Amino acid sequence: MNDVLVKHFSCHAISCLLTSTEASEIMRGIFAGKMLQTIIWRTLPKKRLTAFSYIKFDAMKWKNCIMKKFIIAIDGPASSGKSTTAKLLAKKLGYVYLDSGAMYRACALAALQAGIEHSDTDNLNKILENIDISIEYSPDGNRVLLNNIDVTTRIREEDISRLSSDISVLRPVREKMVALQRKMGEKGGVIMDGRDIGTVVFPNAELKFFMIATAEERARRRCEELQNKGKPACYETVLKEMQERDLQDSTRALAPLKPAEDSICIDTTSLSIEEQVEVLYNYVSAKLTKGNN
Repeated sequence: MNDVLVKHFSCHAISCLLTSTEASEIMRGIFAGKMLQTIIWRTLPKKRLTAFSYIKFDAMKWKNCIMKKFIIAIDGPASSGKSTTAKLLAKKLGYVYLDSGAMYRACALAALQAGIEHSDTDNLNKILENIDISIEYSPDGNRVLLNNIDVTTRIREEDISRLSSDISVLRPVREKMVALQRKMGEKGGVIMDGRDIGTVVFPNAELKFFMIATAEERARRRCEELQNKGKPACYETVLKEMQERDLQDSTRALAPLKPAEDSICIDTTSLSIEEQVEVLYNYVSAKLTKGNN
């Protein structure tokens, strides 16, 4: 991302006082933490006095730009590519990927450990009062902590998958998870995907994307995913289940699936994962530089 800002600063500076090489050297020096005056004195021996005031203002403005970190919300139906794209985009930007599904799974695990059925709302509410779920960055992938215990592997097991589906539709659970998600996103630098991220969880996110694809293409992707895991998959069955899930998600009373009014719609039907990441990355780059031109 630094290279993107160096390029934009260089283009702007060339029209004023600097060559491309000079502008790039100044910006790279700033990002490396060097004193601005020292950089200019070494880089611009013949332009020191006339260039200093301009460069000090504009270069520091670009440095402030790179320090800003956005909240990025990605919504869309199942198998639209949002989760994989969100994870790869987070890695490319150096952001934290907030896995909402993992948080609901951790909540389901807490209920299971306490021997509480999802229909037992009174005791479930007691758990929610003190539950602490957090997501930490790790070079090998995010770590999910339940009350400071690493449950990253446990929450991916089949019994938790079934229970999390039941528990995620309960209003008290959703409200608690949203509160925790907002807390983790307070300082920005996070990317989150789901079905109501831009409309409910982070309505003030700086960037909101709504990713779509035809039901047929999404069913094909899902079949391929299942087959790669060694599981049988019937395309017609998967397509029917996909269409039923779309209807359920878009018509549910609590936080239905719909694009935010200010979201950017991305049709991924004919895009590879790499292309999806690049499209979103370009929007982020443009957002970073827009206010500095």
